[in-house]
Amino acid sequence: GAALAASLLSTQAMAKDPSTNGFVGLEIGSTAYDFKAVNQTTGVSASGDDTGGSQSLKAGKYLGNAGRIYAVIGRVNADGADIQSYGLGYDYLIYNSTALTPFVGATVGYQSIDIDDTTLDLSGLTYGLEVGVQYDINEKFELELAYRRNFQSTDDTMIISGQSIKATLENVGSWYIGANYKF
Repeated sequence: GAALAASLLSTQAMAKDPSTNGFVGLEIGSTAYDFKAVNQTTGVSASGDDTGGSQSLKAGKYLGNAGRIYAVIGRVNADGADIQSYGLGYDYLIYNSTALTPFVGATVGYQSIDIDDTTLDLSGLTYGLEVGVQYDINEKFELELAYRRNFQSTDDTMIISGQSIKATLENVGSWYIGANYKF
């Protein structure tokens, strides 16, 4: 009983003591993209979406009570597209007396999207918001679960059978689970 109580108290104390450590992490999840295509000759439009598995690597630094900053590189395994992203993020961590730490954050970056078998390139600036929760396993390892919503309004036009087709990427949403190592 005393060992369990001491373990719980040390976990709670750890969650109250904001870190200034560096960290590296791996995220895996699912990313959904919203697309729209408009035939500029006829005005006919269609909307759709695509979902793929995603993987990201990130590295950053905890800023004590001020949260954390990080750089992230990611890839999405979407059908018919090559998608890569590069960005910077900031998360404000809401410290409390438990091993669970909620956070809210903002991201900005560049996303490269090349659609297979077309000349379309929907690459461009992306920015977004995220919300999630971290779980401290111990002083060095933590897990996190989050949702990130990015906004990207990029478009490109291509000619198909003499018709001008404009494709637009509208929004990107990702659920992910991550593991971080603090050093």
